Amino acid sequence: MSDTKRAAVCASSGATAVNDAGDVVGWAGTYARPYIWNETDGRRLLSGSVGAGREDIRPTDINNQRRVVGRSYAGRGPRISLFYWDETNHFQDLKDLLDPDDPMTAQVILDGGNDWGPYYYTPDINERGEILVTGSLRGEPLWDAPRHAFLLAPVKKR
Repeated sequence: MSDTKRAAVCASSGATAVNDAGDVVGWAGTYARPYIWNETDGRRLLSGSVGAGREDIRPTDINNQRRVVGRSYAGRGPRISLFYWDETNHFQDLKDLLDPDDPMTAQVILDGGNDWGPYYYTPDINERGEILVTGSLRGEPLWDAPRHAFLLAPVKKR
């Protein structure tokens, strides 16, 4: 393969994070297929489905338990959604993991609606499984809203 063709193939991929074990998370291809790579196993696509119509799936962070967080887009517009992935449960929408009894849950918007805003920048995950996201609260203007940091903490199932 010539260098020109190789560069064209590599132009639509990216690595976004690495954990202490050397697991790299990233995306490849026109529709951003998410993967984990390491020296032993090579590149493996993340298993499962992030949801119907999700074409552009970009992992943004991985912790040492190989839990992955990221963003996905659907259709035109695009509609932004945040996800959590692990090897047991595969893809889950972060909205589905929030406690519905928590009064703050109703105030936090974890997707971008049908347009580009509000922007949820790169979600990060730490070793305790806490997920840090940036966004807006309901009722704030989409385009010039103040940005807030939200720490999503895992809770034990009852």
